[in-house]
This record gives sequence, C-alpha cells and structure tokens, in this order.
Amino acid sequence: MHKWWNLVWLVAFLLSWVAYRGAVTAAGDLRIVLESAYDLHRFDLLTALHLPLPQNAIIERDNNDSLSLFLLGEGNEPLPENINYLHPKRTEDKAQLLSPSQPDVWEVEEPS
Repeated sequence: MHKWWNLVWLVAFLLSWVAYRGAVTAAGDLRIVLESAYDLHRFDLLTALHLPLPQNAIIERDNNDSLSLFLLGEGNEPLPENINYLHPKRTEDKAQLLSPSQPDVWEVEEPS
C-alpha cells in the first residue's frame, strides 16, 4: 500500500525540473524580445528622458554606460556634466489647443 507513495517525491521532482527548464527557456526568449525592443526604441527613450541624441556610436556607448551606472545606482555616480537635457518647446497657439484634431508639434531647443 505504501509502495506508490514513495514515487510521489520522484514525480514532484521531475515536474519541478520540467517547470524550471521551461522557465529558463522562456526567460531566454524574453531577453531577446527586450533587447530587440530596446534596439528599436533607444532613441525614443533618450528623447523621453530629455537627453540629446548621440552623434556617433562611440558617444552613444559612453553616454549609455554613464546613464546605466546612474540608473542602477552603482557607486552613487552622478550623471556626467557633459550630458545636457533637451527640453521640448511647444509651438502651438491657443486656437490649436482648442482644436483636438490638430497633432501636437514639438521643437527641440538645442543648448547654446
């Protein structure tokens, strides 16, 4: 009567191992999706953070390293002083505010 109960732990172990392997595979797939989303929208992210778009790949890499350290809070590093915020300036008058059919128009002010 108790012979079958000895297999319960084995079945539970096998089921948990299969679930673990499935979770690891799903996490790997999610990593690929998140990397793709970041690659496609990295300039939109910089614009939303009011940061300037990089001139080239070297500047982009350096700025991203500094920004990552700042956002992760590693070493309590402040944002580098060479990164300037770009605040958008709205160019719409009161008539456009009353007309929701008009799309919003934004202009970016370049730092002097």
